[in-house]
Amino acid sequence: MIARVRIAPVENWCANTRGEIEERVYSPGTVVEIETSSWTPNDSEYSRQCGGGTFRLSLASTNMFRVKAGKEPQNHCGYFCEHMLEID
Repeated sequence: MIARVRIAPVENWCANTRGEIEERVYSPGTVVEIETSSWTPNDSEYSRQCGGGTFRLSLASTNMFRVKAGKEPQNHCGYFCEHMLEID
C-alpha cells in the first residue's frame, strides 16, 4: 500500500541523515509517497544505523527529488530513514 506522508522537520532527523541529506532538495513539509509494507529494520543494507528503519519511496517521489537535484530520473526507487518522515 502507498501512503502519502510529509517530510519531518530537520530537528527530527537522525544525526546521520542530517549529515548526508541536502535540506534544499528534501524540504520539510514536502509530501512523499512511501510503500508501507517496505519498512526495513536498522540492520538492513539501507540502514543509517540510527536505531530506526527505512521505507522505500515510490518511483514518482524518488524521481521528483532527482529532478529537483538536477539529476536524471531513474528506474528504481529510493529509500528514506523513518526519522525523516512524519508518520502517525
